[in-house]
Amino acid sequence: MRWCRIRFVLLGLLLCVVDVVSGTCGQRFTDPPSSALLSDVVIEGKVRKTPESQPGQIYNITVAIRKKILKGAQLVGNGSPSKKITIARFRNGGRDSTNCVGSVQQGRTYFFFLKDISDPKGLHFEIMAMPVKKSKNMATELRKVLCENCG
Repeated sequence: MRWCRIRFVLLGLLLCVVDVVSGTCGQRFTDPPSSALLSDVVIEGKVRKTPESQPGQIYNITVAIRKKILKGAQLVGNGSPSKKITIARFRNGGRDSTNCVGSVQQGRTYFFFLKDISDPKGLHFEIMAMPVKKSKNMATELRKVLCENCG
């Protein structure tokens, strides 16, 4: 009987690990604090350039980093100060969280949750979770979650 209980506990743990490892796009952890914890890099950035594209076509965007990098500063520009990065997998006509394709507007400021794709210069990333429009409440919430020297 004891062995039966242990198998159920191990199965539950295995399911939890598989769920967390599968990435933030398309899973139940869609809230920004969870996305921030699971991402390699978190920045506050203003969308500078989006290419002219047909509806549904996937493209990259150029983002100007505002203020400081909230998480993963050593990955952006390989640790040297960088003001602009390129982020992959966006399209016109709406987001698709199942396939991890975002939608943003040029000139707006967002929090971006990024995945490191091992770019040699550290200037190209992919989204790991859907971007969130910047607000004071969201900034406070993300800083609380990502605070390294708290308590």
